[in-house]
Amino acid sequence: GGGWLRGRAAQIFLVDFSAIGARILLCDRFLPVGRRGIKPALRVEEVNMSCVLIIGAGGVGNVVVKKCAQLPEIFSKIWLASRSLSKCEKIASEVKIPIETAQIDADHAGDVAALIRKTRPELVINVALPYQDLPIMDACLETGVSYLDTANYEPRNEAKFEYKWQ
Repeated sequence: GGGWLRGRAAQIFLVDFSAIGARILLCDRFLPVGRRGIKPALRVEEVNMSCVLIIGAGGVGNVVVKKCAQLPEIFSKIWLASRSLSKCEKIASEVKIPIETAQIDADHAGDVAALIRKTRPELVINVALPYQDLPIMDACLETGVSYLDTANYEPRNEAKFEYKWQ
């Protein structure tokens, strides 16, 4: 799997919500720790994301927007995009800082790339549907923007929220 990504550079981000406060860490790779843990290996540096584009305005998107909004020193500008502009606007109205909203069909990498060029984020957080992972990844690769995903890929007509497609 993952052959379409072969030869392309990728960055890995770790969100650290430890007792000392939230940080975004840029890591070259991770090492296993114990049975389930990981720790950053090689280069680790703290990153200020400045502008973030969150794609997906469902339950997870709602939480991600609110968590990012709690960290204005890291995420100074937040964009939220989804098929349903009204869902984006509802979430934005529940946050104390300004959130920019946009409507996007994440099935089309070209449309996502155009939105990325318009919003100029340093990071795209994908919390859209699992079958939209590849078009969003392709748009990030095309535009050179960092990508963070919370789901596993599944084909559109077979999405059963399983891990067998990984």
